[in-house]
Amino acid sequence: MSAYQELLAQRNELDRQIEEIRRNEVGLAIRQVKEIIQEFGLTAASAALARKMK
Repeated sequence: MSAYQELLAQRNELDRQIEEIRRNEVGLAIRQVKEIIQEFGLTAASAALARKMK
């Protein structure tokens, strides 16, 4: 395998790892947001999201 092909293979593996870690971290962020919403009894209106979503 040439150096160029080796680097392309490494990039593909890194892209795969990046996507996997991103999915995991997005899932964690969503769980944290849901916990905070529940803990403080937030609504879209109380978080001022209702105005921004229109």
